[in-house]
Formats: sequence, C-alpha cells, structure tokens
Amino acid sequence: MFKKYRFLFLSLLFFSLCATVDQQLSVSSQLSTVVDRFPSVHIGIAVRDLKDNSVVYTHSDQYLFIPASNTKLITAAMALDILGPEYQFETIMCAEEYCAGQNTVRNIYIKGAGDPTFTHNSLEQMVQALKRTGIEKISGDVYIDASVFDNEPFAAGIVLDDIRHSWSSAVSACIIDRKPASINGITLFEDIHVPENAVSNIARVLDEYFKKNEIPWSGHVEFKKTPEQATPLVAYYSEPLEDMIKRMLKNSDNLYADCLFKKAASVRYGAQGSWCDGIRCVKDFLSTKVGIPLGTYVIEDGSGRSRYNYLSPDHIVQLLSWVSKQPFFEAFYQGLARAGVDGTLKNRMCGLSIPVRAKTGTMAGISALSGYISDDNDNLLAFSILTNGFVQSQSMAGAVPLKIFTPSGPNYKTEIEDAICAVLASGYSALAVDGALQNKNLPAEQSALY
Repeated sequence: MFKKYRFLFLSLLFFSLCATVDQQLSVSSQLSTVVDRFPSVHIGIAVRDLKDNSVVYTHSDQYLFIPASNTKLITAAMALDILGPEYQFETIMCAEEYCAGQNTVRNIYIKGAGDPTFTHNSLEQMVQALKRTGIEKISGDVYIDASVFDNEPFAAGIVLDDIRHSWSSAVSACIIDRKPASINGITLFEDIHVPENAVSNIARVLDEYFKKNEIPWSGHVEFKKTPEQATPLVAYYSEPLEDMIKRMLKNSDNLYADCLFKKAASVRYGAQGSWCDGIRCVKDFLSTKVGIPLGTYVIEDGSGRSRYNYLSPDHIVQLLSWVSKQPFFEAFYQGLARAGVDGTLKNRMCGLSIPVRAKTGTMAGISALSGYISDDNDNLLAFSILTNGFVQSQSMAGAVPLKIFTPSGPNYKTEIEDAICAVLASGYSALAVDGALQNKNLPAEQSALY
C-alpha cells in the first residue's frame, strides 16, 4: 500500500514539474516573440521569481544600457537604507548673537539642508515660528548658508539642451520653490543663464514676512556659512522620506532624486554633499549591501539625467531582489507607479488585473521599465526592461525629443515593455495582449522626464 501511494505521489510530482517546465517554456517563447519583432533595437531583459529566486527569462541581461530614470531606483533604495523612511530634512534658522533679555538677535543665518520640498510658504512658517519665540527685532543681516552641498548644480553627463527645461532643476543646499537660492545670475554655460536675482528675491520676501510678523529688520541678504557658535532659533522639517520617495518615483522627480543623492552621501560620510561623494556612496552601497561588484556599472547622478550612467537589467533585478528583503520594502514598493492607476504609468496597461508597479525611464533613443509584478498568492516577480538605440522624432527643432517612436514606427513602450508585462502578468499562460494592453488615450507627446 505504501509503495502504491509513493508511486502515485511521485507521478503527480513528475507531472507537476513537467507542467511547470512547459509553463516556463511558454513564457520564454512568448517573451522571445516580443523581442524578435525588433531586431535593430538593443533590448535587455531580466526577470526573476523572488519566491524562489529562480530566473524566469533573460535576454542580453548582462549588457550595459543607459538606464535614464531607472537610476532613481538605486537612489531610492540607497536613501531609504542610509536615512530611513522617517528621515526629515531640517532647515535651521540661527542667530550669531542672541540677547534674550532684549528679545533681539543679530545676524540671522538660514542653514539650508538640501530640502527639495522647501518653499516660500516654508520660509514664512519659519518667520512665524521666530515671532512665537519672542524675538522682537533683528539687527544686522540675513545670511543664506548653502554649505551642506557643494556648489556644482549639475552632474557630469547632463545634456546641455536639457538644462533649459524646468524639469532639469539645478541642485543646491538652499532651494525655494524648486529654484536654487545659491545660484544668483550665473552664466552656467555659454548661452544658458540663470536670470533671476536670487538675493534680491529672497530679501524682498523676507522683508515682507518680517513686516507681516512685526519684526523690524533693515539689513541685507548675503551668502555665508553659519558660525559654529551660532544659536539655533527655529527649524523647519520636511515631510518624511517615504513620502518624498513616492513623488520621486511615481512622478520621476529629478530634483528630489539628485538632492537625495547628495544628502545620503553627506549623512553617510559626515561631509559636504557632492556628486563625487554621491558616486562613492552608490559604489559602497551596491558593493557592500546589494552585492553588485565594483567596475561593472557607472553611476554619475541620482536622477538618471546623465548619459554617462550605465546599468544592466541584471543589476537592476539584483537591486529589486535585495530591496524586497529589507524592512523598508513597503515604502519602496508603494513609491512605485502602479500601471493604470497613477504616476508615469497612469495611462498604461490599464487592462491588467495583476498589479504592475514600476519605474519608467525615457531619454532620446532610450526607454526603460523596471519593477515588480505581484498576484494574490504572494508571488512576486522582479523585472527590468532596458531599450537603447532607436530613432525617435522631435516635436520641434532644438527641443528635447519627447516621442519615443518614429512617426511611422513602433511605440517601444507599449509594444515592448507593456507587451512583456502582459505576458508576465498573465500567470505564465496564453498571451493576453488584447485585454492587457488597453492604454488610455495618450497625448501625442510623452514627457522626456519619464
């Protein structure tokens, strides 16, 4: 009797394994069919089942590609690991001299923290808080301290054409309404000029806020590092990092990403945040935490705007696999755009019944999509699709290319990325492209930020 049941069990196991193998082969065949439709385009794909860490599919997964905004996946993971989901940027207002008996301060210092969320409203809240401390008069000047970051607003490899656009914000330790307070009428390149007089603008705004709160002040605004003996008066805290991660990943916010790139390095090494230390921080993080060997990739910034960045699909899937085992995974996962729901995937893959959460990436001749596909049975796939080397149109002469397909050619996002996700989300069964690839009416031009 025992031998009979043993034989039955082994038979069922055998057929189950055969069915699994057939299923895997079916998925591989379907994915290869998608890839084979575009022989002239460089496509790299890596898919891993995180339940047992098995490889589902690969295609040129070891080759290096320019990842565009998929670089933000590294920035998000590194920031969450070093800073923690609850971390908040702290902008501090200090006084060089504080006369408590007279409720007077001399020389105010606003010490920037590299907070990309800081606005004029944030500054007004600080002045209101200053009034509540009992300060009745400010003598001397107000100094902006931008020393927590270096004075390099852009990373190496940034395309000059991109700098002219609003989504290519310069990075600074002091940012107000997404504009760097520490760049004041500087010609960054031959014909690229930052026209706004930051000093005059801040002085005007501060004068307005001080008057509104009945704090007399008649000084000037200058840039200067805060003295060590300065007395802290009030502080402004940003939203928690996990909320910033959502904006950075869902909406592909370049300013957030590059500020976090420098901030993580500043905290990690206890030094001024810089592009060089950011690169060093990424190398330390990927090699010691994630296990990606040094010398196999290039990262120059946190946003992915640099065309010097190089990653493979395998690198990204390794990262996604590592993140899935970390205590901050939920913050990372919830930060990703969900297909058909929000962020840069709001209008894509609207017919999929299984959630796809991923980070998009788009630059001229580049498209990327990497993230997770999950189902109700706690199965989780990590995938990365990197596409480089295709020709695309421009909306107008001299503008940043916005479309990711030629006027008469394919749309690589839907016909490669979405098609691959449809195969994976179909549960290793028949290709369900017709239902899965219901994209909402998209505008004629897609944002180059994505």
